Amino acid sequence: FTFFQERVGIDRLKEKTIQNLIVPSPFDYTRQARLLVVNDLPVPGPQPEKKYLEDIAGAIETIALEVGGRTLVLFTSYQAMNHCRQLLLPRLEERGLVLLVQGMDGSRAQLIQAFKNSQRSVLFGTGSLWEGIDIPGSALSCVVMVKLPFANPNQPVFAARKEEMERESKDWFRHYSLPAAVITFKQGFGRLIRTVSDYGVVVVLDSRLVNRRYGRVFLNSLPL
Repeated sequence: FTFFQERVGIDRLKEKTIQNLIVPSPFDYTRQARLLVVNDLPVPGPQPEKKYLEDIAGAIETIALEVGGRTLVLFTSYQAMNHCRQLLLPRLEERGLVLLVQGMDGSRAQLIQAFKNSQRSVLFGTGSLWEGIDIPGSALSCVVMVKLPFANPNQPVFAARKEEMERESKDWFRHYSLPAAVITFKQGFGRLIRTVSDYGVVVVLDSRLVNRRYGRVFLNSLPL
């Protein structure tokens, strides 16, 4: 709760006036979900390189074909998403899969409805598709996270908060960047299991989840 309290100013209240509550999930994640981490792909850099995007696209293709569609792929940048679309659109269509891409194939509501109506669809999204979408049942059986969702440090709001923390001699990565990314990561994971009868797998294509010390913070946030 510390991150939220600091961001909204609750931490300035007297400690005894703050009450925290963790409500258990109604879902049995150990039975309903699996988490897989692909650890033989290149570590992503600040700017996606052609070879990296080709490798990512190949991994997405393999997963989507194995599952037979029913896959939501979450990107952290439109550039990477659009490049993978160019590579995969003809290859997936050739194998009978429908590729839906945020910002190109309709509104968010139209994309989700089209995805639900087809059992052989792959949905590419970024930003708002990491949270707040509800696709229960067998229509969604696999969620792929291309990268750990760290915010772009060049974004004005992020840069301003980073500068503020540096003035206060705070570790901006530990106090802001990491917890914000963990929250988004949890929200992305939460797209998979929406009812007590859902099941499926989350695949993370970013090996930093298991190869970097901070990866443990992400893993500990999951209800597995």
